[in-house]
Amino acid sequence: MNRYSNLTIQAMQGGYRNIGLEFDLDFSKWGFETFLNNVLTPSVFGIRPFWRPRGEFTIGLTYATDINTGPKTALTQESEVHIVGADLSQPILGKWLVWFADGAWILKYGNGWASGFRGDIGPVFYRLEYRNQEPDFIPGYFNNYYETSKPPVLPPHAIERVQGYYGELGIDFFKLVGINLFYEDSLDNAGASREGYPRIHGTLSLNNELFALFKQRISAGASYDLTEPCNPALSRSVFEAKLLYGISSNVDMIYVFTQRYSLSTGQVRTSSLQTQIHF
Repeated sequence: MNRYSNLTIQAMQGGYRNIGLEFDLDFSKWGFETFLNNVLTPSVFGIRPFWRPRGEFTIGLTYATDINTGPKTALTQESEVHIVGADLSQPILGKWLVWFADGAWILKYGNGWASGFRGDIGPVFYRLEYRNQEPDFIPGYFNNYYETSKPPVLPPHAIERVQGYYGELGIDFFKLVGINLFYEDSLDNAGASREGYPRIHGTLSLNNELFALFKQRISAGASYDLTEPCNPALSRSVFEAKLLYGISSNVDMIYVFTQRYSLSTGQVRTSSLQTQIHF
């Protein structure tokens, strides 16, 4: 559910924001991560328990679902979607080089797996992975486009599997400013990019240490996501900016501005206020 956004079309038109919830606990040897898209009328939620049986070797299991994807159509026969997955990770050279592997299955549809390496070398973070999947599988199914275009139309099932690549590179300047760039592509059997690919994503973060002069917990950030940059008719983009202001020792107020664009919808701009509680 990386980069998932719970901003729905109804919320954009009605001028309100869903109240989502993330709750994670890490007890060193085990823990769990949870997500809920709307605490009042939940439909999208996920959970990932994990276990570290020896050292930093980690085993995780994931279940994610949307119990209300919308009405059935000729192309989308299910009104619910259920995804199960598992992941492994093992440091090889400490934080410099970590091997990982992930696998997931969209129930009644396709499956996919990925494996690669990630690490931190000083201020630089990297991630490289190879992907192998069936055509009716979408990596990162619940992403920042999901709520505004659900349910995604999955291609017909086929025996032949397709492959893809994912790369990420980031740098942290003295824990003050962070820049991350992501590139993702999925290729058909002819070697051409499939629909919705390639995908480019970038983030900029200004951490609270940068605003220490104000003696107040303040941070800011922005992100930009673009699909199919070489095909203007199908290309979609999302720009998001956030400003966090600490109103007490464990409560933050966050202002979020979002601009979405596609040729079919034009520009759609929204803004919202969020509350974040941490302990």
